[in-house]
Amino acid sequence: MLSLGGVLLAVGLKALFEHFSASDAARIDTRRVAIESAEGNRADWIPEGWSAWLAARLAAHGPVSSLDREARGVLTAEIEASPFVRSVISERVLWPDGFALEVELRQPVASLRTRDGRFRIVAADGTVLPGLWPTPPEYADGVLPVVGPNDGALYDLRPGDVLAEERHLDALSVAVSLGAHLSGEESRCLGPVLIDAELARASSVAEPGTRLFLEDRRLVFFGRAPREARPGELPEAHKWAHLRRAIDVLGEGADWDLLDVRWDRGRIRYRDWAG
Repeated sequence: MLSLGGVLLAVGLKALFEHFSASDAARIDTRRVAIESAEGNRADWIPEGWSAWLAARLAAHGPVSSLDREARGVLTAEIEASPFVRSVISERVLWPDGFALEVELRQPVASLRTRDGRFRIVAADGTVLPGLWPTPPEYADGVLPVVGPNDGALYDLRPGDVLAEERHLDALSVAVSLGAHLSGEESRCLGPVLIDAELARASSVAEPGTRLFLEDRRLVFFGRAPREARPGELPEAHKWAHLRRAIDVLGEGADWDLLDVRWDRGRIRYRDWAG
């Protein structure tokens, strides 16, 4: 839940806003914002900075009477325009000093490298969300993959901007697929993943298409991105199954530097430590 002067924003698919004021009994203090879960505690996945980000924008409207429908509408519009709010579902007044909004939140599925080497997060629809991290942030017990190829095209994006290039949207669809098919533990075993879908649509027998760059100079050939898969392309679930088996190999003490998951039988190249 997000608390705005007591605004509660219940997280999950929906959220609840509740506003409270410490002064005038019928006025909402728009400067007070905190995000909590539907159970009343802060949801782990929601960045703490989102509260301050929204508070700074709502504070510009000053205290608002909970009786003023038009003023509440202005706050509602400001909240709905926040990058991390997908939609406002309903509103109700909380007498005497607040109102509640049921909303749907965007959740992060990937990260983006910035010009100064920090990382932003991005939702499945390509919306850049507020916040900056020194390393690719963790989410759902795993590390958010990075949308590549880190050629500078995404360095200057700001919260609310939306990814537009096909290569970035293709990479984003791979990130969404990764989150759907790998567990948090498997994601942690992989470590940070850079997804380069520059050549995803050129994938062929000779061209590996999408490339996943992993820790310790490991490379995965992934083929076409899920959003652009064509007849004959190996289903994405099979590709991730190949990668899970390769993760098991690492756990067994062996190591590899190249994995091709495009075929019915994954092709793995083991490191030659003797060489």
